[in-house]
Amino acid sequence: MTLTNKPRQLLIVINILFIVALLFSCSDDKPKRKHSRAQSVHVVSVSHSPMLATYTLSGTLEAEPTIEIYNQEEGLIVSLLVYEGDHVEKDQLLARLDATLISAELKKAKIAHRQAALDYKRLKKLRKKRLTTDDALTQAKTTLELTQAEESLLQIRYQYTQIKAPFSGVITQRLKNAGDVIAKYSHLLTLADLSQLKAKVSVSERLLPDIQRNHKVAVIVNALGNKSYPASISRIYPEIDKKTRLGIIEVSLDTLPTKARPGQLVQVILENKTTARLHIPVAAIKHKHDGSYVFKIVNNKALQTKVTTGLLLGNDIEITSGLQENDQVVIQGFLGLSHNKPVNIISVQTK
Repeated sequence: MTLTNKPRQLLIVINILFIVALLFSCSDDKPKRKHSRAQSVHVVSVSHSPMLATYTLSGTLEAEPTIEIYNQEEGLIVSLLVYEGDHVEKDQLLARLDATLISAELKKAKIAHRQAALDYKRLKKLRKKRLTTDDALTQAKTTLELTQAEESLLQIRYQYTQIKAPFSGVITQRLKNAGDVIAKYSHLLTLADLSQLKAKVSVSERLLPDIQRNHKVAVIVNALGNKSYPASISRIYPEIDKKTRLGIIEVSLDTLPTKARPGQLVQVILENKTTARLHIPVAAIKHKHDGSYVFKIVNNKALQTKVTTGLLLGNDIEITSGLQENDQVVIQGFLGLSHNKPVNIISVQTK
């Protein structure tokens, strides 16, 4: 019994050793095959050029110019001739105040002026004949000038009771009615020139240094659809809000869109170009606990390379250290990619 089992046991041991050896050989082959397989990647060349990004900024259309019309004489509004939406021409009569008292005073001043002029003329003739004194002539001249000034003052006050349009435009507000009694400097109407519309837009302080007057932009009026209209930057405000760090620019439309109105929301499409900088697509940047890195291609291997980044503009990011111009970095194919792994470059993008 014991002699019969020994060959069988020996055969079992040999089989076990064979299986173990086979397993070890298989496990050794797998890493070798894994390391020898190149990973397919897409790369991009590091560029030293101006960075270009497109921004969409929100703003509101405003009429330029827009003025509030006030009265300069107090009294009763006899007639207010315009309403919101009315188009008026320059110097068109908009409102009339009761001028009964001022008219009477003006008539009185005109009479006094005429009388003073006659007196002065008569004394001048007498002075030539030495029938009056220089003092009397001087006093008559002073009286003439005073009555003339009084007449001019009352004439101006009378004109103030006739309120006229300072320029052609559209009435956007009517705040009083005929029959109202108003004090001086009451807001009666608002007049806007709708032939020129501008949009005020808030812009980050980081973009302002690269923006210049007359910079071409495009404007989309939300209420009028997706069509864009050519425009340009007409004014850059000198101050930046210290709380929001935003500045303001004004954008003027080259051609006024049909049915555009003040107060409508607009989108200003601004293409911003910086000075030349070293940059790559932001998609190439990876992050870990000690900073940012990219996979740089050297001798067909992906080397994990630490970089320092700067300005982020659109889809591109500035590189301040770690790379040089024309270096190639991986932009696609990161899954399974590791340091020093062989790669197969499928495509090379250039900026």
